[in-house]
Amino acid sequence: MKTAITLVLLVVLVAGIQFLSADTVTILLAGYEISMSLSVALTFILILFFLAHGVLSSIASLMAWSQHRSLRRQLQRSQESLDTLGLCWQAVVLQDKKGADRHLGVLKKSLRDNPLLPYLQGRVCEMKGDMEGARQAYQALMFDPKLSALGIRELTHLPDNQTKDPFQWLSTLSVEQRQEPWAVRALMARALVTADIDGANQLFRTHRRIFDAKESLRMEKAIAAVEAKQFWQVYTDSQKQDPDALAQAQEAFKKAYQRDRSDVSMRSLYAGSLCETDAREALSLMKKILPQGAGFLFVQTLLMQIIRSLPEKERTKTIKSMDIKENSPLYHRLMASVFESLGFVEKLAYHEAEVIRLQPSDTDALRHAWICDHCQDQSVTWQPVCGNCKTIGSYTMAISS
Repeated sequence: MKTAITLVLLVVLVAGIQFLSADTVTILLAGYEISMSLSVALTFILILFFLAHGVLSSIASLMAWSQHRSLRRQLQRSQESLDTLGLCWQAVVLQDKKGADRHLGVLKKSLRDNPLLPYLQGRVCEMKGDMEGARQAYQALMFDPKLSALGIRELTHLPDNQTKDPFQWLSTLSVEQRQEPWAVRALMARALVTADIDGANQLFRTHRRIFDAKESLRMEKAIAAVEAKQFWQVYTDSQKQDPDALAQAQEAFKKAYQRDRSDVSMRSLYAGSLCETDAREALSLMKKILPQGAGFLFVQTLLMQIIRSLPEKERTKTIKSMDIKENSPLYHRLMASVFESLGFVEKLAYHEAEVIRLQPSDTDALRHAWICDHCQDQSVTWQPVCGNCKTIGSYTMAISS
């Protein structure tokens, strides 16, 4: 409509000019003289102008259409990438290793500059068991100031065998980041691993509100047990000549045990510390673990230590009074320990032979006493922090007292 009105106005304008002027215009073009009236010249110029305007408008429209099409394709690709991102997250949550790996391969092409891609890559590597690949992926997050805390959080949860110090990056956290619950737990774990009792107590008092009752109890027992192990180490280093260190270790183990008397782990640790001074009390504590705990290596070793701490005349009688089957490997192992301490070679040989004869098959072999109740990781000795999942105070005996 606007174009038609413009053409009508041009015709009227040209007609008016032709009516008002009869002058001619001569144009020299490539050696030729072209004479025309002023109105014709103006009409010719206007036609050229509108032709040029039309051509330029067409080019602009074509460029706009091309840009629109390109933008639409980009939006479509972005939507497809977001859909793939969602599918990858879903596969990670559902522990679908193949699906997560497949979607991650697509994301590496379409979202390779996305700062969160290393995080997803790390999670997928963990699912596949590639902990070294996960460590490298999480470390890549630390180059982005906004995501460095996320990378540190994941790094502190990787198994210990990926680095000598799984908590080495915590010192780079800001003051605000250190107040986050995950950071508090990681800092607490580092304090316990390094036997920083004062630091652990300070963290626990300051941030106690973030722990529930069960976790708080675990924290208290772990702190007390680590303190006890410190004193016990001092006692051991003194070649067991420091009675004060022994008394402090026993008191700390007792404190950990009294926090939760149903905790078999704390019961056995406390019993172990009493072997040096009160074997009868230690035996009384360990009897409550039998016979369920007879299959644990630590229990058997500790029982042998306790029996040998008793007066010679009481050892055999004590073993026979315990709730242990006489045809079991544990019974003969304890008897062999007694006769070894007494120097009775023949009886020692007999009971050792019975241990070999009754020894369970590989599938029923002695278990390590310490099992993480969170990830089922096993440890030869009790540790305050699980080396696999970094849960505090999770190592326990999987038996009922």
